[in-house]
Amino acid sequence: MLFRSGTSTNGNGIGVAVIDSGVEKNADIEDLTGWKDFTPAAKTTPYDDFGHGTHIAGLIKGKGDLSDAKYQGVGLATNIIGLKVLDANGQGDVTTVIAAIQYAVSKKASLGIDIINLSLGHPVYEPAATDPLVQAVEAATRAGIAVVVSAGNEATSVAPCPAAYSEVLTVGAVGPTGRRASYSNFGAKTVDLGAPGSSIFSTVPGGGYAYLSGTSMATPHVTGALALLASYYPTYSASQLRDLL
Repeated sequence: MLFRSGTSTNGNGIGVAVIDSGVEKNADIEDLTGWKDFTPAAKTTPYDDFGHGTHIAGLIKGKGDLSDAKYQGVGLATNIIGLKVLDANGQGDVTTVIAAIQYAVSKKASLGIDIINLSLGHPVYEPAATDPLVQAVEAATRAGIAVVVSAGNEATSVAPCPAAYSEVLTVGAVGPTGRRASYSNFGAKTVDLGAPGSSIFSTVPGGGYAYLSGTSMATPHVTGALALLASYYPTYSASQLRDLL
């Protein structure tokens, strides 16, 4: 039974690091709590030249001002920290992702980072115990940051890295009928839970909305839900919040 509860149910005060293609500010995402561009461009002003990260950020906390509140994120009062690791083609290097995770850990206190959203990954090249990306994620979880990861879109029971790491929350996609989306990776050892991932409407650069599909879109639904729980149960650890989900 749960006894301790807070006063917020909208993610207030919970920081989410979106490690992705960047985040473009708009009427739905008016400001960022933090920003760092890990790509060679190294721009100091938030931007997103691919669109993936802005879509994800909108699903986490979009206010819906661009749609008269018709399309809103899960946790409206969360704080978004945009960490850009993917370029204009949605490509990135694993060392860049690791650097962003390490940055999130180092800035956990100063930026209030409670959750990392990783709607990305790479094939498994080596055991989890020696994989550098898994080691970075493991360090984040030891630091008390909850890490939410997309399961991948290969329709297989073999999860990409770092989704296969047991301490992350790995999210698969479900379609409109509530069944697993045909593209989503699956399996009890691969996916912890599913969330809507097919034809998901959210913010994109330029001030509008677009439909995107994939486990990438399912992941921020769970990240947002985790932020709601974190704001309602402020004394719970990341592992306790993970268990609630």
